[in-house]
Amino acid sequence: LEVHVLVDHSASMGFAGAGLSKWTVAQQAAILLLYVAHLQKDPAGLSMLGAELRHYLPPAGGTRQLQRASEVLVGQAPAGDCDWEAACRQVRARMKRRALVLVLSDFMGEPEAVGKALAMFRARKCDVLAIRLLHPEEMTLLPSTMTRFVDLEDGSASTVDPLLLREDYQAEFARHQSELRKALAARGITLMELQVLEGWEAVLAAHLRQRAVNWL
Repeated sequence: LEVHVLVDHSASMGFAGAGLSKWTVAQQAAILLLYVAHLQKDPAGLSMLGAELRHYLPPAGGTRQLQRASEVLVGQAPAGDCDWEAACRQVRARMKRRALVLVLSDFMGEPEAVGKALAMFRARKCDVLAIRLLHPEEMTLLPSTMTRFVDLEDGSASTVDPLLLREDYQAEFARHQSELRKALAARGITLMELQVLEGWEAVLAAHLRQRAVNWL
């Protein structure tokens, strides 16, 4: 089985808060998934997604492929935004056959746009697993004093009292989560939510075992 690991390389992935960053976990999870493919003797490749396809490592086997992927991931910091349609279209154009597509992202974009983009792989009869990286501080709007919030992708900023908008923020976050689940489920795409916390590796491994795709 050919395996494609797609990693969101947009600026929002750099959010760290007081703990691990989403980008750090995305890097490590990508290598973990590529390593599992290596153990399964499946050729695996890596794609970095941004406003377009920023880097493409064709599927291959062997430890040298793991080294190449590590060099790509470590050598670049997340920046800009993610155009899901443009980037996924470029990945699909390079695919030679049916594959397992594993996507690592915070999926902060418009849910329907994400769904349509990933549906391109379903149209090729690919099995798609969307792994959403969620930072606890983004989910709850943790600060309790006047805080300056900066959009990591467009640079806009606002200074607000989180206590005044936390309830609305959490409701909007929940709405976005629900719409993303629906957009992906409607297209036969599995969504896994992975919180950026210590021990995330065990959570990911347990989910992959439970999922029981042909790959595992």
